[in-house]
Amino acid sequence: METLVGGSGAGDVDGPVRTAKINQVDSMVVDKSNNVYFLDSQKMKIRKFNSSNGTVETFKTINQDFNWDYKDADGNAKHYDYKNLTPLKLAYKPASNKLYLVAKVSARTIIYDITGGVSVGSYDLDHKEARFVDFIAFPDAEGILYGVTGGHESHVYEGKLNQSQVERIASSTSYNTLDLSDYYGYAPVAAAHATADNLYVFGRSKMYNL
Repeated sequence: METLVGGSGAGDVDGPVRTAKINQVDSMVVDKSNNVYFLDSQKMKIRKFNSSNGTVETFKTINQDFNWDYKDADGNAKHYDYKNLTPLKLAYKPASNKLYLVAKVSARTIIYDITGGVSVGSYDLDHKEARFVDFIAFPDAEGILYGVTGGHESHVYEGKLNQSQVERIASSTSYNTLDLSDYYGYAPVAAAHATADNLYVFGRSKMYNL
């Protein structure tokens, strides 16, 4: 096994892999060019290992670019500020070569497209706060499916990446019907694969077809 980066200890230093340091990794994805993206929730950064030149760089810092001003159908406005943002999970969509960040902002779930600039892909303003994001899947060109663990429940949401509200398509008030994560733990244990017609979810030694 070879250390890719961080062999000299934890830290927050960009540069060639021999000197670069990574503080912590809360989520990680690899794109089709073999670039590796790391989410550091503590430092509020997305770091990137650039495979073309062998360096580590700061891809995104969570700052005012993540602010979002939402207005509902009745014209009521709500400001979601990056200072209240908790990053949860990265996701990569190979078909479009796009990178996404799922985050909580003022207890609401927002999916950001962070490929180039920062924009809102979809959101959940209608349901309970998510503790963990267990999986993220992309069934088609515009769709997103993701599972979360709340206080004591598991939920699956479906939506479009066109700045619209997602809908809840599966939920459980007990862990006998739908269980996507470790109730007593802190790390999600589920995996998922989405097609245009089916969503297969694995959680706590059970396979679900939703």
